[in-house]
Amino acid sequence: MFQLKIIHSILPTQSSLFRAGLTDLDNCLLCNLESQSLAHLLITCCESMKFWDLFTRWWHQHIVLSEKVILYGWHHNCSLINSIALNYSLIIAKYHIFASSIHVGSLDFDGFLLRLKDKLCILCTLAVTNKELDQFKETWAALL
Repeated sequence: MFQLKIIHSILPTQSSLFRAGLTDLDNCLLCNLESQSLAHLLITCCESMKFWDLFTRWWHQHIVLSEKVILYGWHHNCSLINSIALNYSLIIAKYHIFASSIHVGSLDFDGFLLRLKDKLCILCTLAVTNKELDQFKETWAALL
């Protein structure tokens, strides 16, 4: 659902909430410098830019995160299995940016790693329950 809201530009940002009269200001809650549009929040905010720089250094393969890749996912230079892990990580990263802007007001890369670890633990538990642990390990090897 989260990615669907990004694709259709219906994720509530400070800018959209301000236009709807639901908030007094449209400033980005992470940098407090610009209006918080979806593109600003996920791409051009100075805090998000620092986050994506850390993300690209953390990922084990060289990747270039264009605006298109950040917003819509898929990275054509990876094998199919790594693409699944990368796209999943990108979605969790975008959700982390969004949630941090609302609840925390600051962006912490270690918080993203904990969030990703929690999600992978849930997927692992499901894989064990469904007797699909080998497939889980193969699909998520890049993150384990």
